[in-house]
Amino acid sequence: MGMPKRVAAIDVSHWHSAYDAAYLRILRDLGCDIVGVSDRDERIARDRAERFGSAPFTDYRRMIEARRPEFVIALGRHCEMPETFLMGSMSITIQHIVSESGC
Repeated sequence: MGMPKRVAAIDVSHWHSAYDAAYLRILRDLGCDIVGVSDRDERIARDRAERFGSAPFTDYRRMIEARRPEFVIALGRHCEMPETFLMGSMSITIQHIVSESGC
């Protein structure tokens, strides 16, 4: 199996989405199509979407349903990771999900 082409990121207000580890930049530079970014803060979701040529969402569930990514990187609060990871693993389109913080 090759590298997934359609990727998305959850909770992009997390520092590592654009800074330090800069997951979105790395994915873009690898030639991935960042099909969606989500964050509760609409302003941050729009900012990351504009910066990385993507579509903004405030609800990651809607993003997954609408954009059908093959790969998801889940950032965000540690206490919410189990729910986010479970939701992502139940999607029929997601082949891979990475949780930046442990579940």
